[in-house]
Amino acid sequence: MKNISTVIIDGNHLFYKAFEVNEAKIRSNDPSASDLGAVYIALTSIRKRLLQCKADEAYITWDKPVFRGTHYRFKLTNNTYKLNRKPKPEKFYSLLDKTIELTKCLGVKTILPYRLEADDVVAYLTAVCNKPCLIYTGDNDLLQLLVQDGVSIFNINKDAIIDKTNILSYYPVDASNIVRYKAIAGDTSDNIIGIKGYGDKTKAIQKLFCNYDEGIKKFTPEQIDKIRLNQKLVSLGYGLICEEHKETEIPFIRKQIEEQKNHISDYDRFFELAAEYGFDAITRNKSSWRCIFERERTNNILTEMFKQLP
Repeated sequence: MKNISTVIIDGNHLFYKAFEVNEAKIRSNDPSASDLGAVYIALTSIRKRLLQCKADEAYITWDKPVFRGTHYRFKLTNNTYKLNRKPKPEKFYSLLDKTIELTKCLGVKTILPYRLEADDVVAYLTAVCNKPCLIYTGDNDLLQLLVQDGVSIFNINKDAIIDKTNILSYYPVDASNIVRYKAIAGDTSDNIIGIKGYGDKTKAIQKLFCNYDEGIKKFTPEQIDKIRLNQKLVSLGYGLICEEHKETEIPFIRKQIEEQKNHISDYDRFFELAAEYGFDAITRNKSSWRCIFERERTNNILTEMFKQLP
């Protein structure tokens, strides 16, 4: 993998996948399943990404239910945003908290939003971080960030790196048109209703994007208003600049970034928690995890040495 300055891990997506995998094992009476299995699966996935891409900086983003329902997407839709999703079981969030604590011990800079979502935080980090930047996720919503130079996405579902040059192999339109496309097609997973007859991958929407400037003229004023509303919902940049959040969200994220500039791994605490949770595969193979810590320590030592140079 080419040299990467910053890696950003979509923690929410990785943990959700881990939780679903473990729940399926529990339902099938798989002997390898356990109550804390989702934490272990998520942790090993995060470790894999950290070792796969030895970047100068690593961030992981999350969002938590305490902030859900308070941001602009819910207000713009009268709380119908994501209304079609089933509530997650209570244990989901307790396991998520354990995963977040363990990843902090790994030395990964952990960033949580104030009233937005993890995807919005990824958008902000992508805008301000050192490039080249690689994002680990399986969420197609983040493909819109490929409009920026020096940004690529490792899609964990497809096991492929996606960037400006090959995005059309994985998505119907290029990065610059993704927000428009999703605003018109809608997004059933988030309960965002699109324009009737222009669903994802339909002939109508494919024809529209062959000549968008002309095709959009055929929509009624009501449809145009709907598209504009949907663009605000699907855009990962709008929430950072809208009046409701720009005075609170960006300073909140900046503060977390500043506070974690010198964040380092905690070797002892990590293995203490691993033992407490019964993760024998970790405690028996400390050397395979220690390399993460050692790389972190080496980077910190080199940073301090360079600071002392005249």
